[in-house]
Amino acid sequence: MLNLAVGGDWPENVNDLGIDASAFENGQTFAIDYVRVYQCASNPETGKGCETIRPGYNSLDDALLEGDAPIPSPPSTGIATPLTIFGESFNPNWPAWDCCGGSTPAIVADETLGNVVEFVVGAEPTVMGFISREIFITDEAGKASPFDASPMLDEGYVRFKMKVTNAPGTADAAWLVKLESNEGSSAVEMPITDSIEGVSPVVGQWQTYTFLLKDLDAAGLDISAIDVIMVFPTWGAGEGAVYLIDDVEITQDNLGVSPELTIFENEQNLAWPMWDCCGGSTPVEAMDDEEHGLTAEFSIGAEPTVMGFNSRTDANGAGESFDASSILDEGVIQFDLKVTSAPSDPATPWLFKVESNGGDSAVELELTASVEGVAPVTGEWQTYTFKLSDLAAAGLDVSTIDVLMIFPAWGAGEGSVYRVDNVKIYNPNAAPATTGELTVFKDAAAEQWSIWDCCGGSTPTTETDDDAHGAVAQFSIGSTATVMGFIADEDVSFDASAILENGVVQFDMKVVSAPSDIDAQWLFKIESIGTSSAVELALSSSVEGQVPVTGEWQTYTFPLQQLFDAGLDISALNVIMVFPSWDMGDGALYRIDNVIIANP
Repeated sequence: MLNLAVGGDWPENVNDLGIDASAFENGQTFAIDYVRVYQCASNPETGKGCETIRPGYNSLDDALLEGDAPIPSPPSTGIATPLTIFGESFNPNWPAWDCCGGSTPAIVADETLGNVVEFVVGAEPTVMGFISREIFITDEAGKASPFDASPMLDEGYVRFKMKVTNAPGTADAAWLVKLESNEGSSAVEMPITDSIEGVSPVVGQWQTYTFLLKDLDAAGLDISAIDVIMVFPTWGAGEGAVYLIDDVEITQDNLGVSPELTIFENEQNLAWPMWDCCGGSTPVEAMDDEEHGLTAEFSIGAEPTVMGFNSRTDANGAGESFDASSILDEGVIQFDLKVTSAPSDPATPWLFKVESNGGDSAVELELTASVEGVAPVTGEWQTYTFKLSDLAAAGLDVSTIDVLMIFPAWGAGEGSVYRVDNVKIYNPNAAPATTGELTVFKDAAAEQWSIWDCCGGSTPTTETDDDAHGAVAQFSIGSTATVMGFIADEDVSFDASAILENGVVQFDMKVVSAPSDIDAQWLFKIESIGTSSAVELALSSSVEGQVPVTGEWQTYTFPLQQLFDAGLDISALNVIMVFPSWDMGDGALYRIDNVIIANP
């Protein structure tokens, strides 16, 4: 019960004055910001262990549990937002931190990654990392900022790079990662080898470690208020350890990609089939002009009806509504319409209706209320755009859109035939989605990539080959030992993590002149930024399993999973090399084309 009550005899009994009636002359407001209900993780059935006030107040005799109750997390915004804890400089809200050893982690310059954080473990047992709690923040611009990662639960991760420069004195000391949330209300600690990469630190090497948010959540971490990330050798066994950390982030791939739904474009989306509500007809796909191709065609007979696209299961849809809330400000519902036969009554208005959550909310507007503000003209294709913000203001719940309808006014549509195409819910101002793929060379090197001779002093060129390949990269090896291929500009790399499962590195190669040394083996080598990891394989280890044949174009494919399993950090690729064995390539002349890192 939430109650505002004034009266009774308690005030008079307490202060002999009763209630000051003048305090209520102008009325009073009892304003409630929110009411939250939480389930007790300690004991969901009884709540034991989560009470904030107990009988006896300060008596342990009748307490259910000694200690502070868990701190409830604030409600989530629901918006996935990345967090960079460290990248070249400190985040003032997340200082680097030594729990108990008395040291001060500091920024140092690394020859590969630039500014990084250095942690040094002394004789005192300690844990180290980054923290966002008020008591530890010294930067005037900083404030405690527990991070809500819950909107990224399904696809998000915690990731950082680490290089151990000096191992702990205890040789078998395990390296651990620990995260806490809400002032320690929940925590998860695990070996660093439980990361996606599954590797132990190697002294002197930069290595990447990734922990999925869903795994941390399953292990008991409240990911809605993360406030500590720690990386450290086992408590009490870390003396002598010195290690560097960089690029600490909580994020997900393709974050910021604007959600969109294509309901009909050249073919119907089977999750959103064409639909006649009440007339008994079956809308069909009909071929139109060259620009539109296949379109959705609706025909209205004597029975009053509405028509459109329906995702509900009772209309044979997939039963999955579309959440457009993240594009509310700039998003639209848009479609093209051509009336091929007008209703019998030419004055009949044309309407657009959208519903959400099984009809719990709906908005119906005339087509003339669209951004374009035009009525249909028989025989002409016209575009209609409705802003999501306007629909929401009119009462639509844009988080569960499940039906779109376009139709002449109820009971007045007999005889109308019309076609609809390019039906989309999207943000027209959104940046294009990244594909997670890179074309390193096709006719020319990719932007910020170059064709490259490591050590021989030559300048690889672009030459014209046959019609199928056009401009290709040409490499020529002389008497000086070298390797050749493609290299990214300084501090530039490609993250292929999003396509790990099915992605490949692939290229075409033609040997024009074979090396003078007939025993020379042809090799493929790929590195990640700063040579922090690398994998070298014979071309015969490719999927195709073939060796080069002079004068023939041949394709070579290396699965990313194979390279990853061999130890390659695929999150920062910056060199691809193809070459004959070191110091055995004199006289070799070869061409390469169609170099990609992609999901074929």
